[in-house]
Amino acid sequence: MFPKLPANYGQWKALAEITFKAIQGNDDLGQKLTLVGITPEKVAEWLGHISIIEQLRLTAEKEDREAQQTSQKKQEAFSELKNYCSDLRECLNLFYQGSERQKLEEVGIVVK
Repeated sequence: MFPKLPANYGQWKALAEITFKAIQGNDDLGQKLTLVGITPEKVAEWLGHISIIEQLRLTAEKEDREAQQTSQKKQEAFSELKNYCSDLRECLNLFYQGSERQKLEEVGIVVK
């Protein structure tokens, strides 16, 4: 019976590395695989691909974290701006009376 296939990236990567390194470390197996076109150079190339994939994965994770941090900072800045605008409106309501408030509303509509 065959072992279970990996279900996540970490397990897949570990299995692939173990397999390729086992092939590289077993000369008899390496000789037999050359009969079907799998040369030691090809195995080394595949092992190198795993390293490239890992670097790409790390880069993508870093970019995702940076994008999430940027979105969070943007939301925080909008929240601060909203609070400031609310406070400003309350202050302006104290200073404007009667028809002056209507002008203040017109300015608010233009700003939106």
